[in-house]
Amino acid sequence: MSSKALRRQADELLRQGWSRQQAFDMLQADNPRVKPKRLAETLRNLPTLADRQRYQSTLNGMLAVMVLYAVLSVVHEFHGREFSWMGNTRYLMLVPVATILLGWSVYRWQGQVFRWGGWVNLLGAVSLIGAYSALFNGTGDPWRVVLDTLSVIIGGLALFLAVKVFPKYRTESRPVEQGGVAYVFPEGGQYF
Repeated sequence: MSSKALRRQADELLRQGWSRQQAFDMLQADNPRVKPKRLAETLRNLPTLADRQRYQSTLNGMLAVMVLYAVLSVVHEFHGREFSWMGNTRYLMLVPVATILLGWSVYRWQGQVFRWGGWVNLLGAVSLIGAYSALFNGTGDPWRVVLDTLSVIIGGLALFLAVKVFPKYRTESRPVEQGGVAYVFPEGGQYF
């Protein structure tokens, strides 16, 4: 079974209100050729219906901060500078396109994006410390402080959603006659 077809089936079950564990058991029974680890990873990166409903406002807030970050990045690029077609259009295209692609993945609830996007944006905390220090010394750029702060907010929200909506499953050893390894999904995001 292709990854796309597996993801579509899993997403359909989760959108109907099934838990990850129920969907895992059902899909494993229907598709015995699919490796259990692959199936578990697919389900891990999809939200349940309850999680979609519970965390939709948090997701919307994160998307709003992402849009604000993109807009302020473009404004900052042109603020107080002479417009240069070659220099500025390249930047104008890069930031919105990257933000739109990341935002689209977030909007579609793609779990793996929340994890790596969260950590990458939280790395902005390192530059935020330097930006605050430079600002207090009188040599800093207030725009940089705002942009780095927004980046850290995006990272924090992404990791919060990653932990709450896309929890890691755990494996349990079982006797060989019972299948060897069992994949167990938490309810409510307990496993990190």
